[in-house]
Amino acid sequence: MSNVKGLSPLKLKFFDKSKGNNITWKWYFGDGTTSTQQNPTHTYSKKGFYDVKLVVTSANAMGQILKKGYITVIDHNNPPKLGLVTNNAINCTKTLKFTITATDPNFYSLNYSASNLPEGSKFNAVTGLFVWTPSVNQVGTYNINFTVSNGILSTSKTVTILVKNTDVILPKNHVSTGNLTAGDITNLPKIGSSTKNLSNNTIPLQRTGLPLKYLVIAVLLLIGGLKLSWRK
Repeated sequence: MSNVKGLSPLKLKFFDKSKGNNITWKWYFGDGTTSTQQNPTHTYSKKGFYDVKLVVTSANAMGQILKKGYITVIDHNNPPKLGLVTNNAINCTKTLKFTITATDPNFYSLNYSASNLPEGSKFNAVTGLFVWTPSVNQVGTYNINFTVSNGILSTSKTVTILVKNTDVILPKNHVSTGNLTAGDITNLPKIGSSTKNLSNNTIPLQRTGLPLKYLVIAVLLLIGGLKLSWRK
């Protein structure tokens, strides 16, 4: 039998299923009051923790049962308190995992819930565990609402999750080794004050500090057996 919790004044009904002849009952409610009824009703008016004891006597035997701390009475209800909940950022295809925690000042059992969950995510309403591995198509910002309830009052918190693309922005001095595209050739800038000398099949180039890939493209463009000469 689970313990009983509630706000004062807390009115409760007690039951005994003992069978036999000439049975008497004596209930002790833990607040100084008693009852000799088989199924009495009692009201707790003050907050606190109360033991409940029942003594049953018949013509041939006597038995008793004691429930320590069986009744918890509170004078007002406070909402549960959420633990630290922070916003998160993660790259797509990576797994994000965190747990929502909470405490209840009145010692009530807690239940968790969540709304606006992104597609593919999972949330455990018992443990408060959230798990999500966003796909490459889920780059963006997501606002998820987490709620904890003690059955009477609840507390909510919105958590923002930023899903980032895994593309890396390369530094200016990075040398690319990838394949050339038509856009690379179309957007090829002029190489310094280079001139084409058809008489000796040579293109003199000045030092311009251009990325290596543009010089590679320039070489590819020399399809007529031309040679490059380098000016310092």
